[in-house]
Amino acid sequence: PTRPKIDILSIVLSTIGFGGIVYGFSSAGEGGGWSSMHVIVAIVVGVIGILVFSLRQLNMKEPMLNLSPFKYPMFVIGLLLILVCMMVMLSAMMILPLYLQTSLALSTFTAGLMLLPGGIINGLLSPIMGGLFDKFGPKWLVIPGLVIVAATMFGFTNLSVNTSIGFIVTLHIALMIGIAMIMMPAQTNGLNQLPPELYPHGTA
Repeated sequence: PTRPKIDILSIVLSTIGFGGIVYGFSSAGEGGGWSSMHVIVAIVVGVIGILVFSLRQLNMKEPMLNLSPFKYPMFVIGLLLILVCMMVMLSAMMILPLYLQTSLALSTFTAGLMLLPGGIINGLLSPIMGGLFDKFGPKWLVIPGLVIVAATMFGFTNLSVNTSIGFIVTLHIALMIGIAMIMMPAQTNGLNQLPPELYPHGTA
């Protein structure tokens, strides 16, 4: 067992950093606009908070979050791929239900049912992709996955009030398949590059 010390200043800096950026982006999206002074101040304060937090972690004997995993290029690539996947997945989870309920005038229950097959397939494919990753490595999963995600995202740009429900469900299923092909292999391959003592920090 270890007894790591809790660094209060690190907690404060990370809270200010991430809190400032999230507040700035939220305020800009709620009508404040990117030119609004309180949006700019919040984002600048947030960025400064994260920079100071990062510098402190690099100079601490026992950092709260060890930033050494960023020294491994394949870890950084995996992290960026996961970031893209999360952005795509979360945007689809927020924008698609709004489109289905407002533009197509569907009920909340119907919109949820339309997104259910993609979610189930994504969950079922994760262990399958793990097996394929062990067999073929990340390249043969991640690259086709990125092509599928890009194609489905392009398909979503052509939606209109006349788009059929079947087409939307098919697009969403394809999107979730592409994300399953990227997410798990990219995460596993990225973490595999790290020495065991950095696994917890790389995961965080």
